[in-house]
Amino acid sequence: MFVNAIPLRCQLDPHLSFQILTEHVQDIMINYIKYSYFPLQHILNQHPNISNPVFLDTSFEFMSSMRRDEKNEIMIGDSRFSLIPYSIQISEDEIMSKFDFILSFQHDLIRNELSCTINASLDLFNAETVCIIAQRLQAMLHQQFTS
Repeated sequence: MFVNAIPLRCQLDPHLSFQILTEHVQDIMINYIKYSYFPLQHILNQHPNISNPVFLDTSFEFMSSMRRDEKNEIMIGDSRFSLIPYSIQISEDEIMSKFDFILSFQHDLIRNELSCTINASLDLFNAETVCIIAQRLQAMLHQQFTS
């Protein structure tokens, strides 16, 4: 299977509603898909002064589903995307992950619930830093959904 990462950039506007934000991100995704043929290495070569692009070690995902059997698939327009797991449970307390930092949102359309998971490498982030990130994210989401 061939996978080509497409770097996306999105600047968050704290005054937008969550619905408008998700539509904005969806529009960005749809516009960037037309460049999916372009090899990531060519994009990276345009910035030779960056030795290790941090965005390759960071993952953000948003999943929205109405049925449990759709939880590993996302539809954008007429395109169906299947999610490939990048985290493996090694033991009860340990997860091995492809990325150093993963922020994952799951939106259950039936229950109208949004849940969030943060997986961060403890080799790079201390637990206090991850807690601060989680607290700031919670404050941002609270502001987003109550305004």
